[in-house]
Amino acid sequence: MNNNYSQDNYLLNKDTLKQYENPSPFETQDEKAQKMDQFQQYIEFSDDQVRVYFLKKVYILLTIEFFINLGMVALGLYTEMLNWFVNMNFDCWLPGPIVCDYDRFKSIQCKSNGGASCNIHPTPTWLFYISLIISLILQFTCYFGGQTARKAPLHYVTLILYIIFFGFTLTTICIFMALSLGTITVWLVWGDTFLVIAAMTFYVYVKKSEFPFKDGAILIISTAMLMVFIKLLIQFVFVLEYFYCALFSIIYGFYLMFETKFIMGKGKQQLTIDNYLIGSLLLYALIIQFLVRIYELLEKVFRRK
Repeated sequence: MNNNYSQDNYLLNKDTLKQYENPSPFETQDEKAQKMDQFQQYIEFSDDQVRVYFLKKVYILLTIEFFINLGMVALGLYTEMLNWFVNMNFDCWLPGPIVCDYDRFKSIQCKSNGGASCNIHPTPTWLFYISLIISLILQFTCYFGGQTARKAPLHYVTLILYIIFFGFTLTTICIFMALSLGTITVWLVWGDTFLVIAAMTFYVYVKKSEFPFKDGAILIISTAMLMVFIKLLIQFVFVLEYFYCALFSIIYGFYLMFETKFIMGKGKQQLTIDNYLIGSLLLYALIIQFLVRIYELLEKVFRRK
């Protein structure tokens, strides 16, 4: 892109310009400084090159955060870390170990050493509730903490704590999802969602532009449908389940695209180009609500079968 910016990028309404050049005599120094910050933000985000730079940073961080929590989910499902988040209460009274197997798209099946079936009644541990509370506090800090909470080194601390405690919360939800619907359901949903995020990140880096609605829609839908096609080639079963997971990843992709435009606009967030850490956390927080809705809907669908 030519370094000479188009005049259209900096064409301001005269009344708006006067507002910054001639502030009211009743304004305090903090109010004047805040207005100048808003003016600088308007200038920065009016340039396409700056907006793409911001998007690159946000989406690469979003991909990394997602990948880290994928690892945490795997540890929660396949290691003793599961006991950190869920109390496994069995109603078997027979002596000996209890063996549990995950089945595809079915709830967990447990048997005692004598072969008798066991019912399981999982409950969250205290760590889940603590993690959920801390995640909410950090989320409110991102939304309402202002510029103070978005400056170094506080935003680095927020990022690290958020990845850890939000990851604990997310892992617990995924464990309950696996106990009810099987581990394959968790990985189908997570895998499709991760690939949609990765595809959007790749688009920003290759095209060096934002997401026009048409391009974004084609990218999201084609990525999800490609995964359905690949899964059907590998094993032509669970066709309806594959399409359900693809549908949810498409919905999430559109939601993510619109939310990205919102945080880069003139909304209440008022992010600057240096707030890409906070921007990635704001987008990442969408996953928890999305995953809970998926869990509720899939459970209703599969319970009918």
